[in-house]
Amino acid sequence: MKRPLITLTTDFGLGDNYVGAVKGAILSICPDAEIVDITHLVGPQDIAHGVYLTSTAWPYFPSEAIHVAVVDPGVGTDRRAILISSPRSTFIGPDNGVLSAALPLHARPRSPGPVALPEGYRAFELSETSYYRATPSHTFHARDIFGPVAAHVAAGTEVEAVGRSLAEVVALPMTGATREGTEIRGHVIHVDTFGNLVSDVPAQMLDVEHLTIAIGSRSVPGLGRTYGEHDQLFALITSDGWLALAQPNGSAATTLSVGRGEPLLVRLG
Repeated sequence: MKRPLITLTTDFGLGDNYVGAVKGAILSICPDAEIVDITHLVGPQDIAHGVYLTSTAWPYFPSEAIHVAVVDPGVGTDRRAILISSPRSTFIGPDNGVLSAALPLHARPRSPGPVALPEGYRAFELSETSYYRATPSHTFHARDIFGPVAAHVAAGTEVEAVGRSLAEVVALPMTGATREGTEIRGHVIHVDTFGNLVSDVPAQMLDVEHLTIAIGSRSVPGLGRTYGEHDQLFALITSDGWLALAQPNGSAATTLSVGRGEPLLVRLG
């Protein structure tokens, strides 16, 4: 039998004991679990960043994987803890939009808020406390609720058992970019290890041959195809379908002195 697979995406960082404690809680319940770290370097409290990083990783995992995503500035408040069961995978985390990665793009809202589940999707509030750790903390639901529930499901608990059924969940838009005429306004949503600046402008918005990107004090014309074809700052579409800026043999983030959240303007034509 294959080992049950659980992935973790959090904003916990790597300098503290938080990730280790979550893994310990999971393995105490399901010692056969294989735990894969997608990342723990989501920007602190940056839910949209967590959605982006989860969205661009989970589709490459086997369908039986359980994905735990925790970016939870509202931990301990009345925000719900939920499980989403999709035709492809299972997702567990806070109901604050971070599990938007579970939903197909057509089901995502135009603005943050509750959305109805599309056909084939189910959601449950984690209201059955017998699947929690004893006396859960008000400030560490990843260790005491999300991780343990994921472990129980990995060990064979049916998703229906974790709590009451939900018709809606909180979701974020597919993108924060907006278009007016021939201009698209977006933001840098991710800076990767290479200093590439990934924006929230999807390739679908770029329906012309010619464009110019204004960011910081620079203007970058056109779209390139590969890193090896350029020797200076250029724009391209990432392997996941997002507009990005790259500096071959360097860092676009350093070249432009910008980071996550930096606005950019795309002029089409």
